[in-house]
Amino acid sequence: MRIKKSVSKNSVSYSVIDNVRGVNGKSTTKVIEALGNEQQIRERHPGVDPEEWARAYAKKLTLEQKLKTETILIKHHPDKVIPKGKQKTFNVGYLFLQSIYHQLKLHKVCQEISSKYNFSYDLVSCKMKCIQNK
Repeated sequence: MRIKKSVSKNSVSYSVIDNVRGVNGKSTTKVIEALGNEQQIRERHPGVDPEEWARAYAKKLTLEQKLKTETILIKHHPDKVIPKGKQKTFNVGYLFLQSIYHQLKLHKVCQEISSKYNFSYDLVSCKMKCIQNK
């Protein structure tokens, strides 16, 4: 992240911006946070040069972002025996389908169909079981 310094006739404004690659592959900048003009920064942080403070703040945000996206590696030794009854794998592949199912509100459609035609079978629980079993 870096700062953007906008100089106008009456004041100087600072913003924190970041380079972002769009869906079409083109590079663009995105405003992360508007820090305000020189006067506002001096009022909030007296005795500090606004540009130096803005650069330090952008550097701090960059470090925080790097810590959040840090890769974690878990090492497993292939010769070690897994204790009996200990679960090492989890089936969570259905979770993204479940979120799409609820975003499209298909559970409400299924409820409406079953109530309209007086089904004794619950279509919503069937869909959830089908999604989880895949």
